[in-house]
Amino acid sequence: MTLPATITQEDQDRIDARIESKEQQIAQATDDIASINDQISSTESEEATNKKMWDYYHSDIITAYESEKRYLMGDYISNPIVEQDLIDRSNNIGRLYDPSQSVPDIIRIAEFDGGGLVHSSTNELATLSSYDDPLAKLTTGLTTSTSGISTTTLEAIPDCSVGQTYVVEVTSLANITPDIEVLIYDGTRSCIAMVDSTTSSGECSLPAYTNQLSCESHLGIWTNTYTIGLTILTPHGGIGSGAQVLGIWTGFTPAERSAKIATTPASSMQTIMDYYLSVLDNCLSGHISLLESQKSAYLTNLDPELDISYLSSLNTAISSYSVYQSSLDISDGSGGVGYLTGLNSSRLSVVNNRISAVGSACSNYYDSRFSWAVERCGFMGTMTSIVGLNNNINTIQDQNDRNQESIDLYSAEFNG
Repeated sequence: MTLPATITQEDQDRIDARIESKEQQIAQATDDIASINDQISSTESEEATNKKMWDYYHSDIITAYESEKRYLMGDYISNPIVEQDLIDRSNNIGRLYDPSQSVPDIIRIAEFDGGGLVHSSTNELATLSSYDDPLAKLTTGLTTSTSGISTTTLEAIPDCSVGQTYVVEVTSLANITPDIEVLIYDGTRSCIAMVDSTTSSGECSLPAYTNQLSCESHLGIWTNTYTIGLTILTPHGGIGSGAQVLGIWTGFTPAERSAKIATTPASSMQTIMDYYLSVLDNCLSGHISLLESQKSAYLTNLDPELDISYLSSLNTAISSYSVYQSSLDISDGSGGVGYLTGLNSSRLSVVNNRISAVGSACSNYYDSRFSWAVERCGFMGTMTSIVGLNNNINTIQDQNDRNQESIDLYSAEFNG
């Protein structure tokens, strides 16, 4: 193309020198990128080693202990530290990064030391307690929680399922109060229910009078009405009107429990026995599952100081509860209720000791895990360095691209 008359040979020489300079910059940058890639390769080897150490403390030891702790007592970290947290920190984002620090480094948040806990009701401590209710119902009935309640009668309760609620009318409250359990029996069917509420009201046959004294002083007839709110705890086929509400029930006799056949006050109590047997069976199934989960977590733990004797106690517990579940013996015999309560008592002691041991073991490794996190994604960590080196390459490459654009422009204008 024709250049402007104002462009002199001196201008042309300067442009040629500029092109040569930028070509030299590109050549140097290419060498720099190759050198940085060598640094990245070396640092990646270091990072691979650091990650192995992080995984050892984090995944192979601490996470195994924390999983075991969840199955033992229900406490677990709602938002645990994961690999992505370290990746984010190396990129100066996420919950481990605080830009306000003068020398930004990794933040030791509570989760690094077993904090940020929530609770799950599915745990062995809770399961050991859950045996109490079915065993008490089967053996001692309601004598403790509702002693002193006299008998009253109530209107019919339709066929309903466990957990359904009703408000029913009774002939009197008879010392019935909220938050107690009662046995309801109509001569044919039975169920256990929780009393949620009680009400008492009255009405005069003479509408002008709204209290009993004035009603009766004017020869009116005062009628009391009583209701109780119930939550059904055991299934039944429908309770007829006139059923008795019993505050005292002594449970099943040794002979009934031995045969697993209810006869007192009537065979209708069989539904209650069968229900609490099923509750007991479910407790055992859940318990054995928790023991298996603990065993799984234990077997993945690579702590060189791991208590190897604990595995034996887990295997013994799994075997003992499985054997009991196969018979579901609720008699007073050697393999019956006393045997199960003895198992539970022994296991409770073991669980509490294990919870303490797990807590101590985790504490021994928290500092090591955090130190390796710093080695990886701290201010001078291997992950952080790799990110920085890659950023340097991107910056150099951007400059190369701009230099090449200038060369292309100059070449097109002055040498085209």
